[in-house]
Amino acid sequence: MAMEKDKINDLLATQATTTMTLSDNANITKKLINLTSSANHASILFATDEWFATAENLLNPAPPIFVPDLFCEQGKVMDGWETRRRRTAGHDWCVIKLGSSIMEDVDSSSMIMESRSFMISMIELDTAYFTGNQTPRVSIEAMKVTRPSTSTNKNDDDDQENEDYLYNWMPGASTRLARGMGGKGIRGTGQSPAVVQRALKACNSVARTSVPNNINGEWITILPMTTLQPGYEDSRYHTFEMLDEAKKRIEALGGVTHLKLNYYPDGGVARLKVHGYPCHYSEERNNAISDTTSSTDNDISNNTPTVHPHSSPNPPPSSQPHPHPELSSNLHGGLGLACSNKH
Repeated sequence: MAMEKDKINDLLATQATTTMTLSDNANITKKLINLTSSANHASILFATDEWFATAENLLNPAPPIFVPDLFCEQGKVMDGWETRRRRTAGHDWCVIKLGSSIMEDVDSSSMIMESRSFMISMIELDTAYFTGNQTPRVSIEAMKVTRPSTSTNKNDDDDQENEDYLYNWMPGASTRLARGMGGKGIRGTGQSPAVVQRALKACNSVARTSVPNNINGEWITILPMTTLQPGYEDSRYHTFEMLDEAKKRIEALGGVTHLKLNYYPDGGVARLKVHGYPCHYSEERNNAISDTTSSTDNDISNNTPTVHPHSSPNPPPSSQPHPHPELSSNLHGGLGLACSNKH
């Protein structure tokens, strides 16, 4: 059992970094971010089935791996999202909340800017090691989840800054996210038809709210149904440019916040990378943004805290070396959930 746990932990390998740029014209160059990376706070809100492997694996920024002798009660452990074979009508799908962490200089001080909506430029699907059990076909849809009009005071700072609405529109998302940062599915489980229908109704509801005259609650198709090849080295990568019509619809919405990945009908994919950029930044800011997939993508040993001068002649305790890691640091997965005073 100890050896098996070690191998499972290896699936959470050191996070990798990808650098890409998008040139719209000679004067504008945007840095593309992997919006579906867990290192950038992307998260899974819902998945219909996670019998062989959970959907969070799709968002892992590390390259997929394969351990030949690693098995679980359900069968072979795969590094990706893999569903069991369907015996009923329908198909498997999951919902992903996009994320990014942009480090930007504001008034000469660095700060993390969390974007809420994004433009999408490229899509990459990796079926590594899924050779025969890869999902035969996929499609991807996108939508912008808008803030509910519940506050009577438009200047209410709490209402404007609270981002719970990006998560709690999906039934069960809060429970999933509470299991770990970025969410955590449970291998060997699948949702009941009733739960799937509630989740689908939630998807339709947010689409009707966001898109005028969208009676059927349809999401924007950014990748039509497409055949995937098995995950051999020469056929594992599938890269797609955004369709012009989809770009126009996303621009009209002011960017998107969530994706819906559809498997037809079931199977597995190792990684999903959706490259894009925050749509609320001006062109000048986009030019200045450094390529960032998250501070956690870098070697933690190279990230040393900054100690500011103070009046005492003695060094502050925070500057002293300590044998144990700082568990509250975002370098080790710490996350601030609430603050009583924002000044």
